[in-house]
Amino acid sequence: MDNLERNTGLTRPNKETKTTVEDSFIRLTPPVDVYESESELLLIADVPGTRQDTIEVRLEPPRLTIEARQSRHADDAHGTPAVRFERTFRVPDGLDPEGVEAKLERGVLKIHLKKSERLKPKRIEVRSS
Repeated sequence: MDNLERNTGLTRPNKETKTTVEDSFIRLTPPVDVYESESELLLIADVPGTRQDTIEVRLEPPRLTIEARQSRHADDAHGTPAVRFERTFRVPDGLDPEGVEAKLERGVLKIHLKKSERLKPKRIEVRSS
């Protein structure tokens, strides 16, 4: 048992078995903060070490899925496994699919989900009789 197994409970792939990068990875659930305003939902996810081309965001109501990969260098002599970040959220019906915007900056992914008019709060006038 090496330090990786002892300290984290994770195991490395068997070196005698040929594995691909997709076969040898650690799956993590990234921490995500969720904020709501009258006009949108904002999700902020920590995905350190990822590049824009390794992130996929999918809106398939009622779910929003974030998947990201932290690349492993081909010359990595330590056999460090690649990391995959995955997180799925249940989102309300009525989000504007054309109003989804995702930006990555310094390992932080911000996803703006615009609400349709149907989800926005409506002020109701109170009348006297």
